[in-house]
Amino acid sequence: NALWVDSLVSSNKVRHRVRFDSLKKTYRFSEFGKNIKRNIITREVSRYQKLMLTLEDIPIAPIYKLDPNEKYYVRVKADLETDRFWFPFNYIFFFVPFSEFETSWVQTSPLSIDPDLELSKQASSPHKNEGTLSTDVIRSFNK
Repeated sequence: NALWVDSLVSSNKVRHRVRFDSLKKTYRFSEFGKNIKRNIITREVSRYQKLMLTLEDIPIAPIYKLDPNEKYYVRVKADLETDRFWFPFNYIFFFVPFSEFETSWVQTSPLSIDPDLELSKQASSPHKNEGTLSTDVIRSFNK
């Protein structure tokens, strides 16, 4: 029975923000984090809600840090913060409930990189040029 210690390969804090423009009747969705910047404007409530719930095309880890013979997992946590009223409205509307919550950490089942994947071959290649690192990354996706 082997014991092993998990080590952090990569981390990224991704923030989603949605703002409603009452004059234009549009929702402005923003997503930002390390190597992430996306802005989308929509009038559809269902579209901005879907965007808020997904983590699509998020860089997870540089390929050079991953070993195709190892198992990995991704951990995710969500925090919801709502804007507060400015003074003096924060005192006038003290009774208005704000929906704020925080989830606990959840993690995927163990993941491995397909050894036949071209990126895996690059990562495990013993003939890598030691002076340069690959800029390829593994990205998240939603199905």
